[in-house]
This record gives sequence, C-alpha cells and structure tokens, in this order.
Amino acid sequence: MTAHLSVLKAALAVVLCGAAALPLPAQSAAPRVALVIGNAAYQKIEPLKNPRNDADDVCATLKRLAFRVHCHFDLASRGDLRQAVRAFASELGPDTVALFYFAGHAVQSRGDNYLLPVAIAPETALDIEDDGLSLSYLLRTLEEARSAPNIVIVDACRNEPFARSPSLKFARGLARVDPPVGTVLAYATAPGGLALDGVDRNGLFTKHLLMHLAAPGLRLADLFQLVARGVEDEARMRYRFEQVPYRSLSYAGSLCLAGCDDQRLADQMAELRARSEAAAQRIQALERENARLASGRSDASSSGEVQARETELLQLRTQLQALRAQGLQLEEYQRRIKALERDNEEKSRRLGERDPPVSPPATRTIVVPSF
Repeated sequence: MTAHLSVLKAALAVVLCGAAALPLPAQSAAPRVALVIGNAAYQKIEPLKNPRNDADDVCATLKRLAFRVHCHFDLASRGDLRQAVRAFASELGPDTVALFYFAGHAVQSRGDNYLLPVAIAPETALDIEDDGLSLSYLLRTLEEARSAPNIVIVDACRNEPFARSPSLKFARGLARVDPPVGTVLAYATAPGGLALDGVDRNGLFTKHLLMHLAAPGLRLADLFQLVARGVEDEARMRYRFEQVPYRSLSYAGSLCLAGCDDQRLADQMAELRARSEAAAQRIQALERENARLASGRSDASSSGEVQARETELLQLRTQLQALRAQGLQLEEYQRRIKALERDNEEKSRRLGERDPPVSPPATRTIVVPSF
C-alpha cells in the first residue's frame, strides 16, 4: 500500500513538473526544536569525512523548516554531549516537535547504543559506557520532556572505529531499540549492519534524507520509507553494497515537516481552472461572432472570417479538453493519495510500522564498527 502511495506521488510530481519552487513554511503551529551533532575529527580513533557536512546541511534545512536549531560539531566528551542534550531538552514541552540528529561514530555494548565524542580513548569495552552518550539516556530525556513527536536520527556505523584495537570488541553495528511512545527512531543502516560513507559531500543515508526532508506532503512514515528506498537502491546499484536503513515508529500522527498540503498541487489546479475558464469564454465569444456573421450577408469576406474563427474554435476546444483532462487527472491523484494516506495511518495505528526482529549475533563477542 505504501509503495502504491510513493508511485502516485511520483506520478503527481511528473504532472506538476515545471511548477516554481515554493518557499518552505515560515512558521509552524507547534514549536519545533532540533539538536544536530556532527562528530568527525576523532582524535584517537579513525576520523570521518562527512559528518560535519552532514550536520551542517541538516541544520540549514531544519532552519528553513521553522525549527529552532542547536548545531554542534566535534563535541569532545560525554559531558559535552550531555550538556547539549540537557540544553535541548530544556526547550521542549508537551506541544513541541523535537528532532535529534547525530552523525559520527557509535557502537553498541550490552544491548545499548553509545554515541562517541571525538576525544574518546577507551582502554576497555566498559570505558565506552562511561565515556559515550547512551542512546537510552537521550530517549528517556525526550520521554520525560513529553514532547511529541520525537524524531531521533542516528547516521553512524560507517566503519569499525576500534578495528585496530584487539582488546576492544563490540557487536557489529547498532542494537535494535524500541522507542518510547510518540517517537520515530531511524538508523542509517539496519541493526548489526554497516553504513556507507559514500564519495559525495554527504554520507549515503544523509544524502537521501536531505532529498526528502523538506518535501511538502510527506508524512514521517512516508519520508523515512522514501529515504530507505533511495539508500537501498543507490547502495546496491552504485556500490554493490547492501545497506538497509532501519526505522521504528511508535508515533501514529500525521505530521509533515514541510506541510501536509502540497501547495504546488493547489497552485497548479488554480492555474488549470483559470486557463480552462479563459478558453471557455473565448469559445463562447467566437461562437457568438460566427453566428452573427453567418446570419449576415454571405460574401467572401464574411465566409473567410467564419472559417478563421472555426479553425480557432477547433484549436481552443482541443486545448480546453486537454486542460480539463489534466485537471481531472490531478484531482484523481489527490483523491487516491489521500485515501492511501488514511489507510496507512490506520494500519500504523493497528500494527505499528516496525522492521522484523533481527536475530541476535551468533557469538557474544563484542565487535566494534567504526562509525
């Protein structure tokens, strides 16, 4: 069903091709606050290429989407990470849309995930739990703030950061987490998997996130589905790599970050109605003039004028028929999209949109991915 919705929206985009780019909403009915962190310049483990670009571009997009954005780069310690989270949480409330984005290294340990500061230098696996920011700490903080929806995006697992340290072994990738009510959780890759950094300005996951983050008419579930599909396709076709982004939703609302009403559609419909009306009025005027000429004296001059108007009438009628057909097509797309969206929301409320459980690793050895 959701696949059909994506196909419909793609078809609608073709019909609307050529429409002018629209400004994003200047304000939101509910307060919007975001915390964006890009950790790239790691000092004791492998540095990363793209997280600073990723965070910088996400910050810029969220500002256009009326978020009050806190952007941080290369936070050195767990204390720095916690301080940023606390400041973020202090601005949240029951009516706040909260978004957290992290790009950098992260690992899992004993069933929890830890976002790593750039100065981390662990000697044992247990040091990760002392020196990294626990994802469960972030989720509990958001739960206590009672903001909703909470959108948590972790673009990590780009490699194994401790691969050169045999004493530091972690399970591959991140651990599966069931987010609290009102939360959407997204990873760049499935639990236990690795993500591509890619060769472009942004990491592969954030590249596709940025493609859709500011698209009007996309509800959160649809947005992350399109991101996942784009990542899977590009990873497979361009890199011959299997990367399947993970998303777990416990939010059944209908928030669209760029607005749920696609203004391009409304503008196109208004333009079609105006053009159809103008064509219809011109047809009526020509028909009246031809009737007047036909009832007058039938000389060569009047016959020529009638013929010219009949030719124009034929062209106008063809144009009007095409305009009305296009208008009907747009209305049908809009009707079917709304129907599928309602069905998707009902399905989400009944079953939730969760990925199938991931089998636990065959061994209990902890292997560390470099994110």
